[in-house]
Amino acid sequence: MGRERVMAAALRLMAQKGADAVSMREINVESGLRNASGVQYHFGNREGLILAIVEEGMTRVEARRRQLLLDLEAEPPAAAREVIRALVEPLAEELHSEPGRQYLMILQQLGNRPVHSALAENSSRVHPGLRRCTRLLTPHLAGLPVAIRRERSAHLARSLLRALSEQARRHAHGRRPRLANGAFASNLVDELLALLWAAVSPATLALLSR
Repeated sequence: MGRERVMAAALRLMAQKGADAVSMREINVESGLRNASGVQYHFGNREGLILAIVEEGMTRVEARRRQLLLDLEAEPPAAAREVIRALVEPLAEELHSEPGRQYLMILQQLGNRPVHSALAENSSRVHPGLRRCTRLLTPHLAGLPVAIRRERSAHLARSLLRALSEQARRHAHGRRPRLANGAFASNLVDELLALLWAAVSPATLALLSR
């Protein structure tokens, strides 16, 4: 019970103020525990708490993604849009709950911080579905130069997290989203497809060959 209260308090505060702006003392006070060192007791330190938040959220996401991927892998080759949908929709489902929206806001913050990104990468449970999506997308990207493929894949990840975080913030601040969550997720799939498969201009190809 104490562990869950600490995590719920950390989600609220980190989503509001930023993952690096909240002190462990604030989280302990917000959790309402009598133990003044609840974070340290349950998670060891800030890094342990952050990793627990990432793992708990991604465990939910990966459970939803797993079935989508099983369906795609059962009838190869997987259509590119369906692979992108398997990336987007399990995360977009987090928009339907307050803790889920808090998680998306925190995840976007962590994606911009190499130290926290490294923490997430060290978890064996965090990214198996992402690796499977990458494998399914690879044949569709074969026509792109390797450097462009890597650059666009990195942009895709950042764009995905930023868009989800912005939608979550609109909900959190009581602002009406421009698109309802279902249409938002479907449009986001379309946008990410366009990002990956935009034609590489002759100018870019010439610069790559230098």
